[in-house]
Amino acid sequence: MRHSPEAASAEEAAGSEIPGGRLSVWLFAIGLAVYAATRLAGLADFPIFFFTDEAIQANTAQSLVHRNFRDAQGVLLPGYFLNDQRRAMSLNIYLLAAPIALFGKTILTTRGTFAIVSLLGAAAAGGALRVLGSRGWWSPPLLLAAMPVDFLHSRVAFETTPACFAGFLFAYLLYRLRSPRWAFLAVLLGAATFYSYTAGQGIMIVMGVLLLVSDFRYHARVFREHNDLMVGAILLLAVTMIPLVREMRRHPHSTRDQLTVLNSYWVSSIPLSRKLGMFAARYVQAFRPSYWFFPGAPEAVRHLVKDRAFVPPPYLVLLMIGGMGALASARKSAGDRVLLFSPLAVPFSAAAGDMQILRVLPMIVPIALFTALGVGEVLSGIRRRLPRKAVAAAGAGALAIFAGSLARNALAEGPTWFHDYGLYGLQYGSRQIFEKVREALAKSPKTRVHVSPVWANNPLPFLDFFLAPSERRRVDIRSVDDYLLERHAVSDDELFVMTGEQYEKASSSRKLVLSPEDTIILPDGRQGFSLARLRYSEDADRLIAADREARRELVEGIAWIDGEKVTVHHSMLDLGYPSLMFDGRPETLVRGLEANPFVFVVDFPAPRRIAKVHLQLGAMDIVRLKVSLTPPGGGEPVSFENVYRGFRANPVIDFPLPDGAVEAREVRVELEEVGTGPTTHMHVYEAAFR
Repeated sequence: MRHSPEAASAEEAAGSEIPGGRLSVWLFAIGLAVYAATRLAGLADFPIFFFTDEAIQANTAQSLVHRNFRDAQGVLLPGYFLNDQRRAMSLNIYLLAAPIALFGKTILTTRGTFAIVSLLGAAAAGGALRVLGSRGWWSPPLLLAAMPVDFLHSRVAFETTPACFAGFLFAYLLYRLRSPRWAFLAVLLGAATFYSYTAGQGIMIVMGVLLLVSDFRYHARVFREHNDLMVGAILLLAVTMIPLVREMRRHPHSTRDQLTVLNSYWVSSIPLSRKLGMFAARYVQAFRPSYWFFPGAPEAVRHLVKDRAFVPPPYLVLLMIGGMGALASARKSAGDRVLLFSPLAVPFSAAAGDMQILRVLPMIVPIALFTALGVGEVLSGIRRRLPRKAVAAAGAGALAIFAGSLARNALAEGPTWFHDYGLYGLQYGSRQIFEKVREALAKSPKTRVHVSPVWANNPLPFLDFFLAPSERRRVDIRSVDDYLLERHAVSDDELFVMTGEQYEKASSSRKLVLSPEDTIILPDGRQGFSLARLRYSEDADRLIAADREARRELVEGIAWIDGEKVTVHHSMLDLGYPSLMFDGRPETLVRGLEANPFVFVVDFPAPRRIAKVHLQLGAMDIVRLKVSLTPPGGGEPVSFENVYRGFRANPVIDFPLPDGAVEAREVRVELEEVGTGPTTHMHVYEAAFR
């Protein structure tokens, strides 16, 4: 049974009309303490990686403060900031500005800021259920504290959408069930959700429409009775839209660019009906119980707690009880309708791409709320046989023990949960590498350090995060692989940081002579990184020339184009296989192995009429495209060439043949990124002949 916010039982009246009485207040306080302790303990050490997105946000916040809250273009209080190739950062930068200005730019400061925001979100979730009158209102902080997916992601410095979403639901329920004066807080926290990250935009669009329609009569009545108040709330809403309007005017293609970087099907050339079908399929995926409540979700290991589901399986029973109770009350209870709408809003933005936990992470808010409603229903159903307060205290104790065990296990054993510490795994090593780099720089003022880029996604922001400006000038991101492919000038003052695999490859190549100086050991005891100086061997020039010639040779493969099996000769690949270029899925790709130009030749079994070549490529500034078509009877190929400049991220090329459609048995495509040298890795997402 749900307690209405308008009427409390005699038992609750003794506790100042708090559902569940004073014990619930104590349990809520204990829950917040447990949540805070499990999020702040060992925060700089776990997760064992410090991710590039964390560094980018901290660097951007520090830069904003140094520029007196202007961006690089001089815009005061910018609405959005560039995150690598996407203008997706907003609220998080402002949240970090004050802590970094006060306490410095460290891992603890950066992560601690977001851990505290998550704590406020857990408190807001409990507050929302207290407004709703649930006996289980005290439980969300404990439920979230014991939730592996929240434990992991509340300890990294880029997730604020769940907390802001919980805050919005709390504020809106206050507005809807307590007083219209809470409309201002609802607007502010709705804006915070919208600007927290891309997922928040979709959440607020969907929630805004649903709440406007379902509570239209209430809004209209409040507008009639409190005209001045509602006009003020509408004006505040208009003010919160200013950053979005400015962004749309300054960067009108920002949304499309983001979708392009994500390889979203929305920017592909497939029919609208297929796009809508893909959206529906991805939207539904976010509600699969197997994804949330069973171990083994198809995610990168850095987003997983070993052998544990994102959400403890026992929550599912309580969630179903709470959800059925909310459904039963929804017709008469505006508060229950608000909660029922909340999960529907979460996958809206996420469905634009492939299912990933970071895109649907705000779903933990409705999961926690409905599970807590289930706790309240169970407690309300207890009559005489069991003491209600004892059951509540025992449940709270069990959750606290589970949360503490999760944190203890993570801090003690988390470093060896998984053994893939590289690019496609944990991306471990940023702090450890730059501690060694600073030591090397301090030993000699002449030393320059080259840090390998292959172990992390975009490690460049780490240089600004970990190094002082004077140190930063002596460090860059460069791979020892470049020195294996082509001869470069190198001196004894240059120190290379390379992965263990790179060190073995370089030392066995016979092109380089390495002088190791230091190592970094992985948590499982293996050698992770080596710091070494190098020089070329006497045979280096001959070996490099031989390898260069070998890489120019095309290799043979097969692909399926429009249901037809074809032979494809192509430059050597280090990622993917030829069919991925022709599968109609922009999220798949092939990557050339240091091949610039990148070449592929398609030999059709029967002549084909071709009027246009369609390509979707990886990011580049200037690309030269050459297309050669061999007639059905053989003879000299007909060639066409064009140069494209000023591309946005992940360019799409539609190249109509100047002389119209041509009959061809063979098509040769050469792609050259101008000005980058012969060892560039070319990315091809899609290729088609039309």
